[in-house]
Amino acid sequence: MNHPSTTTQLYNYLRQYEWLRRIYRESRTALHITQNRIRTLGSGNLGLKRHRTYLSNISKYNLPLAVSSPEQLLDRCKEHEIRYSTGRHSIYLPPQKALGEFLGEIVRDYPTDAGFKILRNFQSPAKASYIANGDQRRLTKSMMGPVTNQALAANALAALDLGPPCYGIAHLQSGSEEMTAFAVRHVEGDLASPEDCEEFVNKLRPLVSQGLLELVPVRGLKDPDFLPPHCNFNLLRERSTGELMYIDFQQLLANQQPLLKKITENSSEDVHFGGSSSLFRDGKKYLYQSIPGLSSTAKRDTEYRWKIYRSMLEKHGVQVSGKVVLDVCCNTGVMLAHAIGDGAAWGIGWDLPNVVPHSRKVMQVLGAACSTLIPTQLSPEYEISASVPEWLKAKLEGSVLFYLAAIQHVGIIRDLANIPWKTVFFEDHEGITNEEADENLRKIQNAWNCQIVWRGRISDGDCGSRNVAILQR
Repeated sequence: MNHPSTTTQLYNYLRQYEWLRRIYRESRTALHITQNRIRTLGSGNLGLKRHRTYLSNISKYNLPLAVSSPEQLLDRCKEHEIRYSTGRHSIYLPPQKALGEFLGEIVRDYPTDAGFKILRNFQSPAKASYIANGDQRRLTKSMMGPVTNQALAANALAALDLGPPCYGIAHLQSGSEEMTAFAVRHVEGDLASPEDCEEFVNKLRPLVSQGLLELVPVRGLKDPDFLPPHCNFNLLRERSTGELMYIDFQQLLANQQPLLKKITENSSEDVHFGGSSSLFRDGKKYLYQSIPGLSSTAKRDTEYRWKIYRSMLEKHGVQVSGKVVLDVCCNTGVMLAHAIGDGAAWGIGWDLPNVVPHSRKVMQVLGAACSTLIPTQLSPEYEISASVPEWLKAKLEGSVLFYLAAIQHVGIIRDLANIPWKTVFFEDHEGITNEEADENLRKIQNAWNCQIVWRGRISDGDCGSRNVAILQR
């Protein structure tokens, strides 16, 4: 008669009490979630919404390679001499010459500095969890939520100057296998020192206590991902900038409303509208563009404005889905963000050098990081086509141009005639007469070789009626 070995007996004994360990772990996680909520309430964010808005479109790509498991993906990387790095929950492919042939079209749809973090949990973005299958705790997975939350966390770190942005999420298909990938800006850097780790945690701690970010790990900032010597290989000192960059974002959650509030408070001198009303505004500055998820009032109601513009464009056979959208004098970029939310492939915006850094943060926090915002002083002579990133120039055919309340600020930029957009939505300034609007549109038609297909008047927010028009080539 065979008797089980001592090791087997010990293993069977421990298995009987696995349920106790599970209850303990889940209880600690539940306690952690409760502490986060109390901390958030204590920071004064009583109206904090748990729903997070992610505006970027999740595109689907068929991979040219056949893989059925993370292990097979790594084998394919070795066969094709593709550089990669691995973690418990993901496989990261940094930017490299052979990546376009290896992954296909997805590489061409993102900036040349994009790397791709492919989750080991082989599922579509709608079903995937950042945590690999064998390491899932029910409450932890529930707290992390959908993978869009991780993209928002990455972009919150970027907006806070603590990490690289996540440009977008992709749905990869290889035969019957589905995968989820994050396109992130690659960081070329050196592993952080213990002093760097301490510096980073000292920056992170007040952001958590203020309710701007939440921590997923049960142990909070005592988790190995936040401990010396290098935050579990997650913290790099970027060589080109010298900045500390935290490159793994599954341990954090972003709270959009307080983040947006902080960004707009810090940008009041640059993106706010002058206080023209002593009766209703006490003569104080306030936002020019309303921002989704932020209750602050604004000069322009961007949500209503976008619905009207989209409706008019669609009536004339124009959709932004899958196209590049251009926005001259973009302010905080919210009109671009709405276009991205309706499926625009990429957004390009231009505004003043003191405005764009704030705009970029707003776009990132809203999950509209598939955008390029260019800080510049615009004028009729500005060579706007030269400012477009090289990788985007081939994608401008048939693009949509917003020229909204820009003409009085920058005139008519003649070089826009050299960009192959198909449609422009033009908006004049408040108080412009019909005769003045006629003259502006005549000049635009001559400068850009386009024709008016619709004209109207629109009012939103605090604004009176304005002349608007759609022009096409």
